Amino acid sequence: MKKNKPPFTIGEQYELHEFELEDVETLLIGNYEYDVYRCSKKLFSSLDYNRLIDVLLFYNADILARVTYKFEGYVLLESTKLLICNKCDINYIYDREANLTILEIKDIKHKFQ
Repeated sequence: MKKNKPPFTIGEQYELHEFELEDVETLLIGNYEYDVYRCSKKLFSSLDYNRLIDVLLFYNADILARVTYKFEGYVLLESTKLLICNKCDINYIYDREANLTILEIKDIKHKFQ
């Protein structure tokens, strides 16, 4: 069954999705180190968002600090569907050259650039 509510919440534990994520890389951003993961095919296919092509999750010390959603083309999003965080920075970017819409939801305390 497809879900139109995201299964991810900023601040949640890595263990909630441990077996549904694929390791991508480890990044140092500012003073924080992040383990970056991508949704498994099974978890990705359960999400019901038109033109969604990728989801990246950034964990610091096993706590979800950032989620990046990538959509094909220009997409207007209903904020209530993807935003489950009261204390977050939200970036909504359209990359015309790549023809991608990128939505980043980030914990305020982590100084992402």
